[in-house]
Amino acid sequence: MKNKRTVTVIISIFALIAVGTVALYVYEIANGASPTENLTRMLATVFICAAASMRMFRGGAGKRYTLDFYEMEFAKHIRGAFAHTPALRKKLLSAVRLYSESKYNQSMKKLIDLKPLCRTEDDIYAVGLFMGLNFKAARMYDAAVDVYRELIDLNITSSTVYGNLGNLYLLLGRDDDAISYMHLSIQNDENNSAPYNNLAQLYFEKKDFDKAKEYAHKALQIDSKMVASSKLLAIIYSLEGNDDEFKKYAHMSVVNGADSEDIRSAIKYYKSIREGQRFRQPEDTEELEEVEYAEETEDVEEIESADENENDTEEESDTE
Repeated sequence: MKNKRTVTVIISIFALIAVGTVALYVYEIANGASPTENLTRMLATVFICAAASMRMFRGGAGKRYTLDFYEMEFAKHIRGAFAHTPALRKKLLSAVRLYSESKYNQSMKKLIDLKPLCRTEDDIYAVGLFMGLNFKAARMYDAAVDVYRELIDLNITSSTVYGNLGNLYLLLGRDDDAISYMHLSIQNDENNSAPYNNLAQLYFEKKDFDKAKEYAHKALQIDSKMVASSKLLAIIYSLEGNDDEFKKYAHMSVVNGADSEDIRSAIKYYKSIREGQRFRQPEDTEELEEVEYAEETEDVEEIESADENENDTEEESDTE
């Protein structure tokens, strides 16, 4: 999962500062100031803002995010893992970045190395969480379930763990278990919008539109920018023929980054589903997935085969 919201906000702030500084400089000249009087101040401010923005990225064409970005973006889930061992924390952050870049094989290898070095609950939680995510990405759902169950058995849980486990049970066709764990996710953190959204997606799949709308609205009450929920509401209201509500939530979705064509395509697809036929599993479930270390060599090999874009012999650099 690549969540770019934080870095976008930060860069936007830098841009506003730079633009404001230039505007102030122009205003001062228009009011009689010498063009050279505050030129140094203006150029210095613009340079600092530009440099700070570029610092959020790394590398060439790929513009790779730094480890500092991932430490900030996933602070809630990384917690204090390996806080007293900087080299190990850096390795964990590198694994998180690799996961976010869809380099699951390399991410898993680093997590496997970290697994026996875990000493605290935060260590175990962070490593287990991202191992579960990697298993999920490799479509090894049963292995991911085992990872989450291990964390729960150790009483190292969170709303995310319960929610991710619920999503896995949904993928495995175990709807009752999925609903139970999504509700546990809500009980663990009522301000987490993801399980509300995921319940909405589940009930939509079952064509229970009333419950789907109920949970989608709750998700948006917590996070008004939850695109998955606003898209779902737009689709449901279109299917129900409520044009005003459809326009409202379609507009909300587009404002928050959704593609209007995607919404129209989804509506067209769902209208084509025959009566009595269950909708397919929606793509818009929200989760921070987790990965547990592979205890068997064959598990690692399965993940390697899923990592189509990486050379297995390539070593990942941790340079910042």
